[in-house]
Amino acid sequence: MKIPLFTLLLCAGIPGQGPECQAQPSTPSYTPRFSIGVQTAQNRYVVFYPTTVSTRSIKPWMVTAGVQFTPRFLLQVGYGYSHEETVEDPSGTGTTLTGQQTSGVYRYASRAWAVPLLTRYTLTRRPLSRVQFDLLSGATLAAARFSGYSDSRIDGQIISSTSYGGRATPQLYATAGVGARVWFGKHWHLVWDITLNRNLHASSRYTNLETTGNRWGLTRSANLGVQYRFGWPKKVQAAARPAPQTPAQ
Repeated sequence: MKIPLFTLLLCAGIPGQGPECQAQPSTPSYTPRFSIGVQTAQNRYVVFYPTTVSTRSIKPWMVTAGVQFTPRFLLQVGYGYSHEETVEDPSGTGTTLTGQQTSGVYRYASRAWAVPLLTRYTLTRRPLSRVQFDLLSGATLAAARFSGYSDSRIDGQIISSTSYGGRATPQLYATAGVGARVWFGKHWHLVWDITLNRNLHASSRYTNLETTGNRWGLTRSANLGVQYRFGWPKKVQAAARPAPQTPAQ
């Protein structure tokens, strides 16, 4: 057991206190613990495509994994994926003035993924409190792509068609927010997080207003789910104080 030099000097200067000073225990070390979780997610990000800019939503699920390095500090990584597809066949029907049947086909598909890497700093001082509040900060990596197709037909014959699409390479976002955790067992807790995201791509306030409705270009993410933490902190028992020694006669 290591004893700081200051403690040794202090004990040496107080007669009769040597055994008690030497009995002081050192600060116990904290063993990192791992956690996994799943959350219902509604994550929204601004995506810059080569020719346009828009917002994309990643829902409805996100999985997480984390490492609790200290009782109040946790590093967490998540992954969310969204795939949406719309098909209208026919997209509309009608009749021309000459009695021919008109129709059309419309298809649209989009895919997006996001990987948030966040730190959770617990504001609650007691690590074993049933309810805990956290500050979240970090960065998110996200990418998206979309494609669309539509045509017009007369008596089943295509007379015009249009196709379009875009692909956004992975983009970086600053992410920050607040969270809360409620324990309902030794290993399980309910997690609720709400964060704000800002694409680090340079943009004007006019673009931000048109895309997000605010001049800062902020979008919101909200997640609610459960996490399972492996291991459980053991209660540290106070070291027993040695019985006072009777001076020799």
